[in-house]
Amino acid sequence: MSILAVAWDIDGCIYPYAHHQAPEGFCFYRLCDEAGAEAALNLMPSLGRPEALRLMKESFDRYRDSFTAFLPVAEERGLCPHTARDKIFTDYHALLRELIKQRAPDFFEGARATRTAFPLFPRHVRHGTLTNACLEGWGMHVLQEIGIRHYFDPDLFFDMRRNDFHPKAANAIPIENFIKAAGLQPHQVALVEDSVMNTVHALEIGVQVAILHHGQPPKNIPAGVRWVCRDAEELRGQMAADLGWHVEPQALLPRVERGSISGALPTPILKA
Repeated sequence: MSILAVAWDIDGCIYPYAHHQAPEGFCFYRLCDEAGAEAALNLMPSLGRPEALRLMKESFDRYRDSFTAFLPVAEERGLCPHTARDKIFTDYHALLRELIKQRAPDFFEGARATRTAFPLFPRHVRHGTLTNACLEGWGMHVLQEIGIRHYFDPDLFFDMRRNDFHPKAANAIPIENFIKAAGLQPHQVALVEDSVMNTVHALEIGVQVAILHHGQPPKNIPAGVRWVCRDAEELRGQMAADLGWHVEPQALLPRVERGSISGALPTPILKA
């Protein structure tokens, strides 16, 4: 069964959270809370930091996002919930990017296996993203820092905004959007995830699913998941064996160095 496009999740998948590789006392989730609280305070200064932190934790724990718990509060203050959602979503990811730069500049060094894997995928396989994060403020930066952005097809960049804020765990709209953009059938697409809950709807429509666990495999793997691997390097090897790939390395493709924008694929225009 041929795979012609791969939809990659970003956070915890393309790179591991890998707290142990960061400076002592560093906690990625704490930085997420800080960034989310600051994003909300940018919009609603009267909220106060303790309440902003509480709502950010509630939003992540209950809704797995950076904004939903803030929306009733924003509406109570006379703000349009859609405008509030978009601003908090955008600001949160931009603030998180800056916090990572300041406190853990080598955070993405944990993604060496991803950097090694991408040149070894066949050239006919297109790569895209399917993330609940914001590509504009965060995801593109992650791909750039890891050094793999130039392997991605700009037509296949999907984040939560481009998917009209439908989370992957809620319905099949995100993966269906990706499949349509790729011009393929579900069985020709692979979804690579670290979160089991984000694979359910893809499995239901016949997408080939891989789980990357970075050394912490999930306890309950859904029926139908084809590959369960430690990282992108192991996945690439298993896919090559299963699919009969005879790979000519892509090492001669123009390379974009970490921190350099020159030569990178253009950032796509994302729907509001």
